[in-house]
Amino acid sequence: MVSEKYYFEDGRTTSSYYCAYMDDANVRLCYLFNHPKHEIVKSLMEKFKVKRMFDICRTPMQRGEQPDYDDKGDVLVVKTIDLNNSHIDYGSCLRTTKEFFNKVPNAQVKRGDILIASTGYGSLGKVDLFEYEGDAVVDSHITILRPIDNYDTTFVIYYLRSLFGRLQFEKWFSGSSGQIEIQPNDLNQFIIPESSSRGVDHKKQIEIVMAVRKKLNIASELDRQIDELIMKTETLLLTNLGVGTPIITKVNYYAHNFVDVKDRLDIEYNNPKYNCIETVISDSDVNFVELRDVVDIVVDATNPLERPNEPFMYADIGNIDTKWGRISAIEMFGYQATSSRMRRLMHKGEIVVSTTRPTRNAIAIVPDELDGGVCSTGLAVLKCKKSIENKFLFHSLRTTLSNIQFQKHCSGSGYPEINQEMDLPRIKIPKPDLPKQKELIQLLENNIKLAEKKEADANMLRHEANSIFEEAIMK
Repeated sequence: MVSEKYYFEDGRTTSSYYCAYMDDANVRLCYLFNHPKHEIVKSLMEKFKVKRMFDICRTPMQRGEQPDYDDKGDVLVVKTIDLNNSHIDYGSCLRTTKEFFNKVPNAQVKRGDILIASTGYGSLGKVDLFEYEGDAVVDSHITILRPIDNYDTTFVIYYLRSLFGRLQFEKWFSGSSGQIEIQPNDLNQFIIPESSSRGVDHKKQIEIVMAVRKKLNIASELDRQIDELIMKTETLLLTNLGVGTPIITKVNYYAHNFVDVKDRLDIEYNNPKYNCIETVISDSDVNFVELRDVVDIVVDATNPLERPNEPFMYADIGNIDTKWGRISAIEMFGYQATSSRMRRLMHKGEIVVSTTRPTRNAIAIVPDELDGGVCSTGLAVLKCKKSIENKFLFHSLRTTLSNIQFQKHCSGSGYPEINQEMDLPRIKIPKPDLPKQKELIQLLENNIKLAEKKEADANMLRHEANSIFEEAIMK
């Protein structure tokens, strides 16, 4: 069995060359499309009677639509970033209106649909089951798959996540310059064992799903424990600093006397519900400072297009794991940096903060291997001054207290954004002395190490689950 990172996941591949005889002039003349590792998928055709994916769809596969966002809307919008290849994060979904929902029947998603992320390195190929009860649509980067009744939906999902599915994503995706995608017509060409005695019948599908699910259920329990440990990190930090957790109380209407007319006049910014921020800060046992007092916001720029043949590492907002605060950059060449957003330099030890939807906590420390890399201009790059440790600031920015401040200082509705020149520097963070910061870093890092150990165990279980699935198919 092939076990490797796929090109569509991070823009890199481990195979260097091969020779192949092209006996069909109509096939793609593409290095990855004709790679000999796809012989594993062809072996399915020798063992089973197979179907093309379009043969098992109740309705034709199609992409969603780019929505008109409305944060007061009643309809959920599922985007690529909401798919986790294990579950959908409905809590992070944006909203749209019923009016938009009614205009785009092709984007409407139903309970039991399979959603496939169809664009972007690190995102393409994520597959999740939609289980939400209520009106929802998907955006134009997600494809909707509705299997016919004699296929178990979970079996199809596990199949697409398995080696057999990943290799076909690798074969059929197209695009370059960092903009890759897989079209519904290409997904239609995927092969899958027929649901019959000559393939994998429905009974065997259920048996395989049950065997895989045993492993995945244990992994899910570890995920729950990891979430608790990550939440505990914030509790440890704030408790040891004598800082409370702000609680927002809903305010339906208010009157406001604008004393300082130079400040922002928008309704959300001045909402009294944010008074809890100053209450918590004033009741704390530690001194608070504004972000501008402890960091420099770095705006160093570079243009990779000037070095077209040189490789560079690139990170966008979607490359930040919001759960852990990690960056997984992709490798690109200078000529691929066609977007004007691919211009900001970052260096090891600096902190990147997403200025678009900052409440998602897309915050990370730049690791050593990305020193001198490039990130999107949608990320603010913070360089710590001598008075603050970068790991302490990283954990402080990911607390509920900082998150509520991000919420207050944002502007815009569909994609709320915080201005990195005017508003981001005003975020207030706790600032104990350096010895106390280092003491707390050690405490927090020990807790994170426990979570990382559980993460490794959960990943191993998922690897074993994939192996069970692949071996059961080929048995």
